[in-house]
Amino acid sequence: MGFSYNLNFYSKGFPFIYYTALSKNTNVSQIEEIFIPSSFYQSKSYRCLHFIPQNKSLPSIIILTHGMSILGIDDPRVLEVANNLCRAGYEIYLPEFEEVKALKVISQTSENMLDVFLIISKFAQKEGKKLGIFSISFTGGMGLIALSRKEMQGKVNSILALGGFSHFGRLIESVFKNFEYDNYPSLLFLFNFVDFVFEKSEKLKNIFLETALDNALYRTGSNCMASKVFVELNEKEKEFYLNFMNKPNFRDEIKLVITQKLENLIEINSPINYVENLVAPVSLIHGRNDKVIPESESINIANILKRKKMHYNLEITGLLSHGDKVSIWKKLKDVPGLVRAFGYFFNYL
Repeated sequence: MGFSYNLNFYSKGFPFIYYTALSKNTNVSQIEEIFIPSSFYQSKSYRCLHFIPQNKSLPSIIILTHGMSILGIDDPRVLEVANNLCRAGYEIYLPEFEEVKALKVISQTSENMLDVFLIISKFAQKEGKKLGIFSISFTGGMGLIALSRKEMQGKVNSILALGGFSHFGRLIESVFKNFEYDNYPSLLFLFNFVDFVFEKSEKLKNIFLETALDNALYRTGSNCMASKVFVELNEKEKEFYLNFMNKPNFRDEIKLVITQKLENLIEINSPINYVENLVAPVSLIHGRNDKVIPESESINIANILKRKKMHYNLEITGLLSHGDKVSIWKKLKDVPGLVRAFGYFFNYL
């Protein structure tokens, strides 16, 4: 139970770290686009990329879930992770969640993840393969909620949550606190919930979305969309937008109102309320000093798992920030821990 330093973890984790950090990222897998029909909803399907190793395949399937990116499963960062997992010998399913790609924060996401997990678990069972779940950032938290459901018991062999959150309310607190460092997450919260603090305005929602995308997609100059939307706002909308972008006290007031009005959603979307129902071993990996979702969020989940005497591994590493890698040469001392953390996940597959 709890932490383990089995040497087998290092041998299992090294290939993936090698491909990620040291080896040229060549595509050595067969990739096919498929559409997975929902078992919950009629006329619904999930676009999915299926990565099949060209070399010797391990008897395991990993479901990799993308973060909150407008690029969805076409985001180069998640494609690189999928390809490197496949290079290490794993068969990968990378499903797309339309609402996450659309940057919408809704409770339905955990239900959609459960839907996909159950469908692919049937593939794994039919083929006699073990199943792992590798989830990132926002879906790292929502995935834990889905995996805690009784329908998933006995269907998953190993879980990895990378940079996930434990409590939705603390997530809101963190993204507003770190506005000056990275305003993308708080802008997305306004895109989702500005109607709680301002009369309904599609143009105001749109400018928060476009400002976030200008940030994420590095749009500047004539490609910048927020400045084009700004001229279409009325005076009240312009005042609200400028106050939010420039006045910390104003942002604090907005955060307080939104948090109060989201009380029910916060409880539903907080993995810490569910993780004691997990059965499979859990590897928690978090970037040290992550300014979007702090490492304390993974630590909080680890504390629950430890108290319940469940199988888990926690690694706080300097080799990751939120969504990006740090040069391995700058943080060599963190390499063994990261190798062990991934190896812990792979060991049960």
